[in-house]
Amino acid sequence: MIKISKKVSYELAYICGALTGDGHIQCKGYRGVVSFYSKNKYEIDNLNNKIKEILKVNSVIYKDKRDNNCRYKLFFISKDLARFFIIKGVPEKKKTNKIFFVPDWILNGNNNVKSSYLRGFYDTEGSIFHTKMKNNYIRWRINLIQNKNELLKIEGYKFMNQIKSMLNYFGINSSPIRFGKGKLRKDNTKSISILFDIEKSSFEKFYKHIGFTNKKKMNKLIKVINQLQV
Repeated sequence: MIKISKKVSYELAYICGALTGDGHIQCKGYRGVVSFYSKNKYEIDNLNNKIKEILKVNSVIYKDKRDNNCRYKLFFISKDLARFFIIKGVPEKKKTNKIFFVPDWILNGNNNVKSSYLRGFYDTEGSIFHTKMKNNYIRWRINLIQNKNELLKIEGYKFMNQIKSMLNYFGINSSPIRFGKGKLRKDNTKSISILFDIEKSSFEKFYKHIGFTNKKKMNKLIKVINQLQV
């Protein structure tokens, strides 16, 4: 049985947000695995340290260099841990084919819990980028995207709308949710992308209330905000 103090509920919220993004949970029979993949070693170390600190479990990190594309893999071999995260609302197995929503304990949590969950999700699934428009105008956006089985597009929309509502709670405005083009997956199912953006007019509020733990994304966010203040 895994127990944690209520004092670290915001740290747990961050972990659940990150695992909902790039995590993988398998729990079947006597075996349970919690894993997390990233090309960014800092993301791996950050999540590894948080989980080990508050949940007191051992881990293994692998470095995968296949196809000349280095990626790190974090593994926790523990059925108790896998079941713990499932109970906390982290989706298991293939998230593309899974119906899930923001857990009630996050939605009903305090500001630190809400913002930590969003930070974990944006660290793994969010991106900050710019595009050049007419008259050399540079348009900055923070993008959030989720891939979903086409048959579950309504449920995927509802989840993303929950994320939008949480952002709005902090005064962070975002674009309407839109659907991207479909793609045929290896299991012969068709997936679509569900996405929305935060425009640079809300970057300061995003920085104040959410931000990134990912240093590269956070530095880019700060740079854009500094440009706006000139």
